[in-house]
Amino acid sequence: NKGVKVEHYPVVGEALITTMRVGLKKAWSPEIENAWGAIYQIIQDTMISDHYEPNDPNDQELTYERVALV
Repeated sequence: NKGVKVEHYPVVGEALITTMRVGLKKAWSPEIENAWGAIYQIIQDTMISDHYEPNDPNDQELTYERVALV
């Protein structure tokens, strides 16, 4: 299945921040981490609210096809 599920978003966010932390090394700071965490939270919340219906058992994943139509 190529669907993106709601529970994938936190995993992707953690991977993104960890990758930047490792890549930026000494240039990384708590302020940068907090800023990226806040931005990712906005992106995550927007994607989830725009593509998932709360309490709808038939809308548990966001497929790549639906993303392409947005």
